[in-house]
Amino acid sequence: LDPNVPRHIVAHEAIIDPGTAQYVHHFLVYGYAQRDCEDGGGLVMSWAPGRMAVTMPPEAGIRIFGHGGYKSFHIQTHYSNPNGDSGMRDSSGFRLFHTTRLRAHDIGVIQIGDPLLFLGLGGAQLARGWSKHAFECEGLT
Repeated sequence: LDPNVPRHIVAHEAIIDPGTAQYVHHFLVYGYAQRDCEDGGGLVMSWAPGRMAVTMPPEAGIRIFGHGGYKSFHIQTHYSNPNGDSGMRDSSGFRLFHTTRLRAHDIGVIQIGDPLLFLGLGGAQLARGWSKHAFECEGLT
């Protein structure tokens, strides 16, 4: 693909290796303004089991290449292997559908959250394996 020709991603889907599907927990796809994935990037797409292919609305797409578009991507594949199985090789991936016919609008992603969220545990960390914590709000009855 010519990196000087702007395009829009108009759909994306996960391709899951049937031999390792039980271990694939989710994908995170990050986009970068530089070709070397060195500029900090940002979350662009994600997938988790049960999610079907995503098609963008006809008036919008995710801009790649050209001026202002993402120049490179990296994908993080997160696995769940509670039994510690070994010897697997996963070839799952992510398929992007794109066009040179640019749509009227560029799609963006907003991430909301506090990476320094205080859990009210007095500075302690959640025990290994915990995924939840019951909170009590002081002053509320």
